[in-house]
Amino acid sequence: MFEKIFAPTEKRELTTAESNAEVLRSIALSETMITAETAMQIPMVARCVNMIAGAVAMLPIRMYRRIDGKVEEITEDRRLELLNTDTGDTMNADYMRYAWVRDLILCGNAYAYIERKGGKPENIYYVAAKDVGVYRNEMDPIHKEFTYNVGGRNIKPWEMLKILRDTDGYGTGIGIVEENRDILSTALSLITYQRNIMKRGGGKRGILRTQNNQKDYLEKLKRKWASMWTSSSEYDSIFIINSSDMDFKELSSSSVEMQLNETQKTIDEELMKLFGTNDGLLSDETVKNAVMPIIDMIEAALDSDLLMEREKGTYYFAFDTRELTRGDIN
Repeated sequence: MFEKIFAPTEKRELTTAESNAEVLRSIALSETMITAETAMQIPMVARCVNMIAGAVAMLPIRMYRRIDGKVEEITEDRRLELLNTDTGDTMNADYMRYAWVRDLILCGNAYAYIERKGGKPENIYYVAAKDVGVYRNEMDPIHKEFTYNVGGRNIKPWEMLKILRDTDGYGTGIGIVEENRDILSTALSLITYQRNIMKRGGGKRGILRTQNNQKDYLEKLKRKWASMWTSSSEYDSIFIINSSDMDFKELSSSSVEMQLNETQKTIDEELMKLFGTNDGLLSDETVKNAVMPIIDMIEAALDSDLLMEREKGTYYFAFDTRELTRGDIN
């Protein structure tokens, strides 16, 4: 609340442009690095991520085999159990798929460690994207080589189930947090600005002016002025001015401050476009533009990392997307 105390030689009236600048500085882009965790503090981001991840998590995964031009479903296979029920990890298959989609969207990477027995997958352990490091050998950009590091343990690429978004071939991808830092930072800054307004009880911003330049006096004044807006004590909220040379200049609401709701609406619309939905609902458009691309990336990863070499080209995994339309009356 305490902006600045002008010395006598600085005493002047604030212009409208300066008042607007104060608000603009308050919602300026934060210097704090946007992460997957902070991005999820943005309501529209959390809504879209949870909606898409939840839609994918509820879909069962099937396994098929092509024989003589015909396709038959495989129902007895350990990998189906790992992907749909018991992963062997502390989390079940539904939440593992949910975590994969969340990591894939935000970070561009989704991982699971494949524990094999006799060359066949026995258990699948989810590994958070933030816990996976990558050592890249960029000496040969054609024959790409990389190694994962998880908790100080080196993991070969074929030991990891890796679902990647916008990858460069070196075992990592790019998520919306890295791709769209500006819009996410703006949205988070707006939330912070609104929270600060609420914390000060909607009190007006302003400037307290005095001709007393004594350092001790100014410091005491600052502390008392700050306590009036931060303390829950009724006694501390009482502020007494016993000086004839002191006055308070209220900063009027600027056009930026008065249009916060409109700004929030615009940002939410841009965020929905970012996720591939214009309505924020699990509509046909969202399924087509947001859910299906995620499903395609997961299916490709399952075929690549869970199928044995002799199975590739004959066997394949696929989500049963009929579950997406169960609530559709048609």
